[in-house]
Amino acid sequence: MAAAAVPKKSLRIGVMMDNVQLLDIVGIDLIGNLSREYMNFVKDSMPPELAPFLASFESHALDIEFFFLAPTLEPTIMTPKLSYVPNMTYDDCPRDLDIVLVGGPVLSHRPPQADKFMREAWYVLRSCVVYSCPGHADRSRVGVCSCDRLAHCTLPSALPKRRSILTRLFC
Repeated sequence: MAAAAVPKKSLRIGVMMDNVQLLDIVGIDLIGNLSREYMNFVKDSMPPELAPFLASFESHALDIEFFFLAPTLEPTIMTPKLSYVPNMTYDDCPRDLDIVLVGGPVLSHRPPQADKFMREAWYVLRSCVVYSCPGHADRSRVGVCSCDRLAHCTLPSALPKRRSILTRLFC
């Protein structure tokens, strides 16, 4: 009897990143390093003698699709004056994502398209919303307050021994 095919592991991730602090969305780099695309890039750039080492990680690689969101496809900024070109608008982004990462914008900035996206995506989201300190204000403002699918992912919660100092600095 033939073994059943193992389904490919995949993630679809929306990143709300217009006018945000770069540190708030740094997690996308960590997640991106788990992607099959990145794994292939590393494999192609490594010396051949390291191929067996990398092969042990290949079965864990994920197919990841990132949606870097903004109100338009025009270049926008984040701190510290880093400019980027979004690959999807809030209006056009699929709502049934696995993860939405909500970067913290300047508190006076969150376009209506972003609010609409958060409200609509919340009800069909497959997994969770990850938000930063300022991102918390956004989800509260648009009525996305149920805690069963939220993850408050900040530097202070990642470093409990220094939590009191870091909370004053970052939150």
